Amino acid sequence: METKTMLEKLDFDGISLPEREELETALERLESKVGHIHAEDYRDFILSSNGASPKDEWSNFNFKGSENGSELLMFFSLISSVDNASRTLEWNLSTLSNRIPSNFLPIGEDSGGNCLLLGLAPEQLGEVWFWDHEEEADAGEEPDMSNMILVADSFKEFMEGLYEYKWEYPPSLYKRFILALRNNWEKVFPPR
Repeated sequence: METKTMLEKLDFDGISLPEREELETALERLESKVGHIHAEDYRDFILSSNGASPKDEWSNFNFKGSENGSELLMFFSLISSVDNASRTLEWNLSTLSNRIPSNFLPIGEDSGGNCLLLGLAPEQLGEVWFWDHEEEADAGEEPDMSNMILVADSFKEFMEGLYEYKWEYPPSLYKRFILALRNNWEKVFPPR
């Protein structure tokens, strides 16, 4: 699947696309923390899209070899285009650094706060994994892969596997609610 075809599955409503040079600089900054991202299909995608939400008809995915799966709420961006840094790759990498295995990069999330991770180490290079935050390691324990499920062997395969789910309510309504909650989390649930 070409990058152009991948981008056709995305909704850029409310997303600004910075100049390519800005995106490349942001990717270099990210790679200074995680090492070179060898998954060329993901590199091309993030440099062409800066992250986005999938269109309603392309928001669901299954786990590899399973009928079970989840739905993609958003891909994290290189550069925040809203007043919410929590949509960026760097913010999520920093926030989750003690919660996910170190050889993975959080690239997106579902509406339940579970993340999609991209494998960076040779054993999982370019693979897309689902990280279940309900089953993560306890505080002080080393994160492992016991709460992770393989979704796709590559980012390209992941994008090709996105499909439409028949919702009881319009998915755009559900998605707007989740994004509004996420963008106003501290207002809804003030820190104690």
